[in-house]
Amino acid sequence: MATDPFPGTIGNTVADSGAWWPPRPGAAAKRPNLLVVLFDDVGFSDLGCYGSTIRTPAIDALAARGLRLTGFHTTAMCSTTRAALPTGCNHHRVGMGCLANFDSGFPGYRGKIAPEAATLAEMLRPHGYVNYMLGKWHVTPLNETGPTGPFDGWPLGRGYDRYYGFMDAGTLDSPHGFDTLISWSGLDIGLDRGSPVSHLEAPFAFTGRLRQVTVTLDAPAGLDGEALGQVEMARQ
Repeated sequence: MATDPFPGTIGNTVADSGAWWPPRPGAAAKRPNLLVVLFDDVGFSDLGCYGSTIRTPAIDALAARGLRLTGFHTTAMCSTTRAALPTGCNHHRVGMGCLANFDSGFPGYRGKIAPEAATLAEMLRPHGYVNYMLGKWHVTPLNETGPTGPFDGWPLGRGYDRYYGFMDAGTLDSPHGFDTLISWSGLDIGLDRGSPVSHLEAPFAFTGRLRQVTVTLDAPAGLDGEALGQVEMARQ
């Protein structure tokens, strides 16, 4: 195996030897901090700085001090945008042609970012950056988000040093894990269909396949407005 010459000195004794350590990447140069904020399922019409009637004063203030770009290609879905933005590639090219809930068996629809497509975090790390991520990930197939892995498609496997968030499409402040049930909407789901989450108790039940989701409430206040909206998303 070929190796680079050792820049230090190796003598017969410690006294006539000289140690050498490789320089730390980026240690000598001060680099700016980078913050990327990705809004899920948001378009130009949702932001005041682009002419929306919706008030977004904090975002508008940031836009006023920087640049507003108009050429971003939105993929109109969460997983696909989350794959395209950090890699700078078309989402089909990096294996995320649709949602990340499952691997379809075809190259453009693997449900995870292809290993040959470097993320922004992976590209920054060799230059001395320490990368942190907070919030939703949703670019790993559901069957790879469990405690046994594999972990190569998790944030810490794609260039991030620390991560605090959730791996799937969403989460809800509920002891019943409502969104865990919703996230299986692309598969057979429901208490009567052997769902992977069928052991969970909840004040509602699911039956059917995607586009045929039926919600049966056992309690009058079982779902709030946000939860009902997510049910409608799953149904569509």
